[in-house]
Order: sequence, then C-alpha cells, then structure tokens
Amino acid sequence: QQSSRASSSTQGGQTSVRFLFVVNEANMLENARNVDQYGNEMPPLRYDGFDIEDVGTVFQYHNGVVTVAEGWYWIRNGPGQIGRITRDQYATDQDGNTTTTYAVAPQYSTRTVYHCGPFLPCVYAPCDASANIGAFDRWHALHFHHEHGVSRALANGGNRYIAGKHADWMEKHPIISQLYKNPYPGIPRSAGLGGDFAIIIGLMALSQPRGTIDRAFQQRLWHMGTWTGAHPDSACIADPIHHLSDLD
Repeated sequence: QQSSRASSSTQGGQTSVRFLFVVNEANMLENARNVDQYGNEMPPLRYDGFDIEDVGTVFQYHNGVVTVAEGWYWIRNGPGQIGRITRDQYATDQDGNTTTTYAVAPQYSTRTVYHCGPFLPCVYAPCDASANIGAFDRWHALHFHHEHGVSRALANGGNRYIAGKHADWMEKHPIISQLYKNPYPGIPRSAGLGGDFAIIIGLMALSQPRGTIDRAFQQRLWHMGTWTGAHPDSACIADPIHHLSDLD
C-alpha cells in the first residue's frame, strides 16, 4: 500500500509539493493464485486472495527529493483491514504519566499495481485491493495520454503505447516493458513520463528485485524528476511473478 499525505503551497511563484508514501510488497495465497488459460499470472480477484504483506519504509517526497520520513510507519490491524501511515505522539500529564496517541496521515490516493509478466500489460486497481472495502471498480490495463511527447499514465488514457521514442524509462532504466513501445515511425523523442503519481511510484518499485523495493527510493534512484534505477534485465521484466505493490 502506498498511502500518501499531500500538500502544496506557493513560494516565490513556484508550487511546493510534499507528501508521504509507502510501497508494500503484497503476497498472494497459493490457493488463490489466478492464472489465465494461457498460463499468465493475473492478480487476485478478491481481497482475501492476498496473504500478509511485506511492509515498506515510509518516505517523504518534497519538490523532487525523496527521503525517509523519520517517525512515520505503516500499520494494518489485520488481513482485509484498511491500513494507514501513522506515527506515535507522546504527552505527559500533570502527574508525570506518559500517554501515547497516534497521528494518522490523511489519505490522498491508493493504488494497487501488478505486473502480469512479459506477455501481458501491467494492470492496476484504483484502491487497496487487499482491503475488504466492498467490490472495487475493476483492474485497469495501463494506458497513456499523449501530451507533446509526454506519456501520462492515467485511467482511460487512450493509448496502449507511450508517446515518443527512445524513452530512458523504457530502454535504459526500464520501469515498463517493451510492450508499450510506440509502433509508429517518424515520431519525436520521448519528452518524459507523468500522470498518476501513485501508479508511477508502483512501477518504480516493481523494477527492483523482490524484497528490495525500498531501494528505488532509499538510494536516490528517483531524484529531481529523473529516474536512474532499473536496468534492462531488472526484476519486473525478467521475474514478474508475485511482484505486487499495493499503493495506498
């Protein structure tokens, strides 16, 4: 789950953006594995198809810089429950007794991102698919809206391929597979990737080997709007099974 608390302000004519996020690596129950007729791994159809997640570190994004959000952590009370980013707060009363309360970060967006393997597109759900929140809309295939060479990852983006050619985030440091390569000749060079932040953060996490998804954000692989993390033989391309990141 990648839960975020977003805020923005204007300073000197420029907008300042700050939010918290966490990416948890979810696991599927063996008896709930969903495989299509051709043997491709698909995401669980219900929330109770998920096992206990591997909890990630809470990070802070502030104007292009990602750092560990000291004191903040992810908590979920049990399987199927809604999770949240929180931190402990301590207070001392007049008798010297210390009490603990919890500050919860308001939720900004939630996404569940799943890489279906080398032959099918990445899909996502606009919610925490491992939480029992009733029937969610459905899984959506990753699409892109094209805007002057920029590929914007959005719901119903309209295109199943990226805008432009020679995108570093597909070829040099891939967070998506060659399935999304623009098929048309004579197109200009890619001008970047944008759109739904939560989806993009999930794709970055999925580019790392299983069990090390925090690495994408701990080592400044994503810094000042530039991604330098994955390599052509990285995890989400070569070994997609169970690479599920829940973005809350």
